[in-house]
Amino acid sequence: MLGPLQDVTGFQLVADPNLEGIMTVRVSERPALQVIALLLAANDLAATRIEAPDVKPGTTALRISSLADVNGGRGRPVEAAANGAPPSVGGRT
Repeated sequence: MLGPLQDVTGFQLVADPNLEGIMTVRVSERPALQVIALLLAANDLAATRIEAPDVKPGTTALRISSLADVNGGRGRPVEAAANGAPPSVGGRT
């Protein structure tokens, strides 16, 4: 599921090792960041910026985790803008 969204957004998306499950999505004519935001919200998930050693410089890496893990101190959630702007952390761009 993350592969096609990575291709469209240019973000490196990394699933937290604690996540498991299957997601099937059919989307038509929606911005990729809006799709990510909807998927995260519908599944009590959040994205946090991470430093990923295996990505090229300038690439934003996001870890997809449960909302409970993020709120429990494992990171600050990223707000995915529906308009295609880069994600912001804590209201900053």
